[in-house]
Amino acid sequence: MVEQNDSSDWWLLSNLSKNPTSTINYPSTTMLPEKSGYLTGFDKGQIVALKEKNLSFSQTGQLLHRPQSPVQSFDNRYQKRGVAKKLPFTGRPKIIDTRTCRCLVPESKKACRLPLSESRNEVAPHASINTIKRPLASVNIKKWRARKGAFLKDQHAIKRLASAKEYKNWIKEDSEVVIFTD
Repeated sequence: MVEQNDSSDWWLLSNLSKNPTSTINYPSTTMLPEKSGYLTGFDKGQIVALKEKNLSFSQTGQLLHRPQSPVQSFDNRYQKRGVAKKLPFTGRPKIIDTRTCRCLVPESKKACRLPLSESRNEVAPHASINTIKRPLASVNIKKWRARKGAFLKDQHAIKRLASAKEYKNWIKEDSEVVIFTD
């Protein structure tokens, strides 16, 4: 007996187990729109089981609320290979794997003042700048420019520090009489 989990397909499947050659007549209350997208592992298992009951592709598609074409193409693949799993994607492997992408995003947020090339050298030195930009753009981290620091020589830094120490005790009224110019 089939469990009564999802909608009322249990009724149809139980009637099919009694008479597999009968026509499929859904009650009007159980008609659901066709699903779209990829077949789940559960759907693939159901297709194989219903094919063993000698149901047509259209009948199987009606039972699973799927179009006939994915049911038929899956069955052809299954008959050819004998396995329900898909083959791995062909082509060149990814330069940056998902683990590196997960490390790249927090690292770039933490070191946002560094140029992108320096962040790349820390996380994925083998990848190009454009390869690094793609996963960052997917999480809405756009191009940025590192903030430039002041280019001070040692003597300028000493003068600047002395000036800051001289005026550090000023209050608001003292600084209101000063005019700053460029």
